[in-house]
Amino acid sequence: EPAVDIGRRRAAEADIAAVRRMGRASTTGTPGGSVLLQPVALSSGAIAVVEVYVPEAETSNGVGTAWAVLAGVGVALVVGSVAVADRLGVRMVRPAQRLVQGAHELGEGKLGARVPEDGPTELRLAAVAFNSMADQVVQLLANERELAADLSHRLRTPLTVLRLNAASLGDGPAADQTRAAVAQLEREVDTIIRTAREAKPQTAAAGPGAGCDAAEVVRER
Repeated sequence: EPAVDIGRRRAAEADIAAVRRMGRASTTGTPGGSVLLQPVALSSGAIAVVEVYVPEAETSNGVGTAWAVLAGVGVALVVGSVAVADRLGVRMVRPAQRLVQGAHELGEGKLGARVPEDGPTELRLAAVAFNSMADQVVQLLANERELAADLSHRLRTPLTVLRLNAASLGDGPAADQTRAAVAQLEREVDTIIRTAREAKPQTAAAGPGAGCDAAEVVRER
């Protein structure tokens, strides 16, 4: 049965025959564009071939705009990712830097060094532990100074008795050695007391309402 063309045919006869014979769609190029050939079975048993022609200008229409939009979206995603990563990095790095700085200051003897207890959970817990450790160090040093000063003051009375007894020994090598030993012991006790008074922790300056230990003040006087 002869083929009947409806409308203008652009595909070659050989391409149409090949599509009709294979029974599946095919795309082929033609002058000025491309055609899609789609076989369709008719009720009469014949095979019709539907041709869809797309001009070459239409195949690239809007491609540049699409690429520009995709490029813009890509740049926006990259910039947004960098901004988010920067914020997350700052949130992680700053507490760690403060913790390192606080450790350095505490190691240099600045017992007032503390770090803010903020940031991610792990760093916040580390800051809490660091501040607690620093408080304990300050308390231990204060207890040590207080103990040294108290012990030195308690030695004053026995030393006074020893000095008086040494003075009553009269003359002689043994008496001179005893008096020299008592004097040396008194100097050592004075050094301990003076060191305990001067070795104050390097904490932050006390405010106008800062308190004091009355018992310690009385002992030092």
